[in-house]
Order: sequence, then C-alpha cells, then structure tokens
Amino acid sequence: MEKLKHALFALAIAILFGGVVWIGRVAYTNIRIDGAVARMMEVHPEGTLQDIYKSCYQDRFGPGHMISDAGSAKAYLLREYESADSFEPTLFEPTGYRGNYVRVNLSVLQDGRVPADTLLAAFVQSANEVKPISLRAWKREWDRICKRAGRSGLEIFCYEQDKALIDSMLCSEFAREKAFKSGRISDGQLDNLSGNNSDNRSAVVPDDRPVGVSQVAVHHSASYNAAYHPHYRIIHRSLLPKLNVAPED
Repeated sequence: MEKLKHALFALAIAILFGGVVWIGRVAYTNIRIDGAVARMMEVHPEGTLQDIYKSCYQDRFGPGHMISDAGSAKAYLLREYESADSFEPTLFEPTGYRGNYVRVNLSVLQDGRVPADTLLAAFVQSANEVKPISLRAWKREWDRICKRAGRSGLEIFCYEQDKALIDSMLCSEFAREKAFKSGRISDGQLDNLSGNNSDNRSAVVPDDRPVGVSQVAVHHSASYNAAYHPHYRIIHRSLLPKLNVAPED
C-alpha cells in the first residue's frame, strides 16, 4: 500500500509539472504572437488581417512553391526590381511570430550591395527546402493567431471581412484536400469543389493556384499595396548571412 501511495504521488507530481510546462509554453507562444501582430501593425498600419495572414503563412511555408527554373526566376526578379518606382526603407522584415523566414527588400540590389545571383540563390534554396506543416495544423495555428489579433485592441482594417474570407478559403481547401486524398474526386474536379471562381475568393487566392495541391496563400491587400508598394523575396533566416549585408545597414 505504501508503494502504491508513493507511485500515485509521483504520478500526480508528474502530471502537475507537465501541466505547468504546457501552460507556460502556451503563454509564451501567445506573447510571441501578440508581439508579432503589434510589430506588423506598427510598421504597416495600412495593412489588414489579410496581410497578417500573409506574413504568418510565409513564416510556415516560405516562398510557397518550389522553383525549378532559376533562369525565369532571375528574369522576373530583375524585371520587378527595374520597374519598381520606390522601395520601403526596411531592408529585412521577419515573417510571422516565429521568424523562420525574412522578407528581403529588393533595394539590396542597388549599387550591387547584394548581387542578383546571390539573392536568387538564397531565394531558390529557401523555396526548394521548405518543410511545410499540414493544412489541418496550419488552420489550427491560424485560428489561434486570428483570435489573438482580434483581442489585441489594435485597429486592424477589414478584420471581420478578411476573417470570413480566410476562414472560408481554409475550410474549402480542407474539404477539397480531404475529398481528393480519399479518392472521391479527381484532379479535374478540384476547382469546382474549391469554388475558385468566387468573386470574394478571387480577391484573396492567387489565380495561378496549382491544381491538385492545397494552396492557401494570399496576395497583399489593396490598401497595403497602395501604401507600401512591396518588392521583396522570401529567404530562410539561416541564409541571411550569405547576403553579407548587416540587418542594421
């Protein structure tokens, strides 16, 4: 009986300790989310919930797609750089609340500070080495971020409207992926299920969404584009030293 008491006591302590650790981890994550949302809105006050979503999505999925043609990617990079009328002053901006990736302003190409080939190589490597989480896990994580943003007290334009659109997109994609994996639908039926022709949806989802692959990326909002004219490439934070430009420059 004495041994049983000791065993039960040890079990209770282990459960209590595990609960404290879990609560501490949840609180720490909430603090990071709150800080990231506050930072995003301070740097880009014209941004909306859609732009917060985009940053958090990039934090988990990087550039969002693999790059097989580096030549075309370089040509597009140079076209965008040369056609840009202006650049934001911030050279490097961390994504989301984890900071897994960094938005590198294309202004780093000015005066050869960073050679185009160097930036491109880091971008391609980042894109091709992404280890994405599942759609289910991403939806759960975004729900948490969205709730924290809604409770932040910050003025986030179009919060309810963007929330509804993003929720609809994620639910639609989740149903689409589930049906595809179960074999209930074929590649040719995917777009009909996803509702890709919806006017509301087209304002959020890119038009070049690959068929048969769950895509829940979004564009920047119209207000963000009008205010900031973003021109950047996403690279993994571990590759930032390869650019040989100090973040504080």
